[in-house]
Amino acid sequence: MKLDELQKYIHDNIPLVGKAGFVIEESSDDRVLVRGHFKENRNQHGSVFGGSISVISVLAGWLLVREIAERIDPCASIVISRQDLEYLCPLRKAFTAEALKPDGPEISTFSDRLKSAGKARLAVTVLVRESGGIEPWARFTGTFHVRGR
Repeated sequence: MKLDELQKYIHDNIPLVGKAGFVIEESSDDRVLVRGHFKENRNQHGSVFGGSISVISVLAGWLLVREIAERIDPCASIVISRQDLEYLCPLRKAFTAEALKPDGPEISTFSDRLKSAGKARLAVTVLVRESGGIEPWARFTGTFHVRGR
């Protein structure tokens, strides 16, 4: 799916993403990058609302798992079953969430299980940074369950 189609799909099916102003900047089976604006996601403390950081992290992780699973089963269903989010520093401007493909053995195991059992799970790490920054301001780890159709 092209980025504009993917963005429309997400906005149509997860309205919160559109209201938060999250924009998918890159989506491949190696990396997903989603951008968030400060204005739509600020809180009363002048920083990004923790719930927004959680939502953008789940979205980036889900998109990465979708990209990986789609190559095995284009109709697979994906849900998050567990998440851990560590807030390292308050974000005070636009931000990005980056999900990177897990190491080869994890992908091989995931792929084999999805093909053979019709279901599998994959843990994904997402780093949230200020736009243009290098250091993570939040670190998310999520486990996603995938069921083939």
